Amino acid sequence: MKLFKHICFLSLPLFAAGTALAEDTADRHRQVVVDGQGEVSVAPDRARLQMGVTHVDANLLMVEARVNEVVRAFLTAARALGLKDQQIDSSGTSIQPEYVWDEEQRSNRLAGYRVSRDIVVQVERLDTLGDIMRRATEAGINQMQAPQLEHSRARQIQQQALVEAARDARDRATLLAETLDMRLGPLHRLHAAEAAPQPPMPKLMSMRADMAAEGGNSGAGIATGMLRFAATVQAEFELLLP
Repeated sequence: MKLFKHICFLSLPLFAAGTALAEDTADRHRQVVVDGQGEVSVAPDRARLQMGVTHVDANLLMVEARVNEVVRAFLTAARALGLKDQQIDSSGTSIQPEYVWDEEQRSNRLAGYRVSRDIVVQVERLDTLGDIMRRATEAGINQMQAPQLEHSRARQIQQQALVEAARDARDRATLLAETLDMRLGPLHRLHAAEAAPQPPMPKLMSMRADMAAEGGNSGAGIATGMLRFAATVQAEFELLLP
C-alpha cells in the first residue's frame, strides 16, 4: 500500500504539468499576424545633376584641350550662378582610343581618341536647376542626365514612414481583435522593411524660345514632383480572451 500511494503521489504533478502545457499551447495559437504600411511624401529640396562632355579627334592634344575648355567655361558659369567649388566634381576623366576596321589591311586602324569629362553638381537650390542646365548647354556640355531629386532630411522622413507602418499594423490588429470579441495582447514578433525612396522624374517639357528667354525652371521646362518614402512591417500579436 505504501508503494501504491507513493506512485499516485508522483503522478499528480505530471498530470498538472500536462494540463498547463495544453493551455499554454492554446494561448500560443490565439495570435494574429498583420502587415502595416506607411508612406510619407515631401517636396524635394535639392538635386544631383550628372553631366559631361565628350569629343573625338585624331589629335589627342587638341581634343583634350577642347574638352577642358568646355569644362572651364561651365565652371565659370556655375560660379556666376552662386555654386561653390565643393558642390562641383569635375575630376572624372577618360581617354579611349577609337578604331575603325580597315578592309584592305584586314585589321583595326586607330582613327582617333575619345576624351570625356564627367561633372557632378550638387544643386542646393532647386530654383536654379533650370539655369544651371541651360548654362551647361551653352558652355558646350553635350551629355546630361535627368536630375536626381533628393531631400536633405531623407533619413528622418524614412523613419517617419516606418512609424506610420507600425501604427498601421497595430490599428489593423486591434480592429481584427475587436471584431472577434477579443483583446489585443502583447507583441510577439516584428519584422520591418524600408523601401528605397522613390524620387519623381522631373518633367522635362519641350523648351520654346519664349520660355528659354524667361530663364529659371520654367524657361527650361522643368517641373518637380514629390518624393515618396515607404516602409512596411509585419507584426504578430497575441489575442486575449475578453
